[in-house]
Amino acid sequence: MIVLALDTAGSACSVALWRDGEVIAARSLPLARGHAEALMPMVREVAAAAAIDLATPDLFAVAIGPGAFTGLRIGIAAAAGMALAANRPILGISSLEIAAHAVPVAERQRRDVLVVLDSRREELFVQLFDSDLAPLGGPACSAPAGLAALCGDRPLTVTGD
Repeated sequence: MIVLALDTAGSACSVALWRDGEVIAARSLPLARGHAEALMPMVREVAAAAAIDLATPDLFAVAIGPGAFTGLRIGIAAAAGMALAANRPILGISSLEIAAHAVPVAERQRRDVLVVLDSRREELFVQLFDSDLAPLGGPACSAPAGLAALCGDRPLTVTGD
């Protein structure tokens, strides 16, 4: 199975192609703004690097937030357009879940994972996962001072931006 994944929800613009569970091409640029201008050239670069036509992926995946509203619209619209043109399904994935899955297994053994993303509005998007990355609650918005209550006394691996 070939998957084309897009993430424009945060402070980076990222594109990756997976084939049978392995990344075959990827590109990520740190961007505060400019996702609309950067995304499609990056998609074409990644597809060319993997020698794949944009009609080839079996699935299109896209980060659906939480994150920057404009960035989310850009990524979702691009993924939806490509999926529609290729007559393939599209899958939305939480930005918090994406960040949790980026934590290596060795760093989360017997530890819960706390994902913390900057909302850029003096609050944080947070979600707690167990060591197998099953959610221990839903996503939440928290003031930085509220993190201690969420963490409790348990050992945690913390990730995010």
